Amino acid sequence: PTGRLQEQVDATRRSLGLFKAVDTRAHLERTGVTHEAFEADVETRCLEEELLGRIADDEVESHYGSHRADFDAVQLYEIQLEGEEAASEIRNLLAEGRSFQDLAREHSRDADGREVGGYVGWVTRTALPSALAELVFRAPTGGILGPYEGVLFQVVGRRDSATEATRRRVRQRLLEERLAACVGAKWESARG
Repeated sequence: PTGRLQEQVDATRRSLGLFKAVDTRAHLERTGVTHEAFEADVETRCLEEELLGRIADDEVESHYGSHRADFDAVQLYEIQLEGEEAASEIRNLLAEGRSFQDLAREHSRDADGREVGGYVGWVTRTALPSALAELVFRAPTGGILGPYEGVLFQVVGRRDSATEATRRRVRQRLLEERLAACVGAKWESARG
């Protein structure tokens, strides 16, 4: 490999704890990766980093500002119920200190939800109907919401998107959009 690529290969090996050639060969054998494929992967990551670095900070901030709802997320549980009476009963049990997850396992109409204690996962604002998103994203962590269309919700975590990891995801999104536009343009010119 070239000097820069060799530096990146060495850095990758060090990050994996592969300080000797014999360790690297054993790792590649264990993972079923050829040395050439390993180097190609590192080279691809180097190129991606270089391209990501060419996206201006102000462009990242602008895209993030207009798409923040795509990145903010809450960790959500739900219990799907039959009617207001069932919701009121479950709310009373929660007020008595019962676990939301246990009640979801016992009472949710959703079989898959019962299996996982009502766990929905990390959900972005744009993944929810707008009226529900407003309620969920204003709710305090640990708060119980609903019933909303026969469902009780509990927000157990928040992920503020104003982080460096989010900025990286924004850069990756912008890069993917640029690459798709380039491929599309090349495709059109080849057809045309």
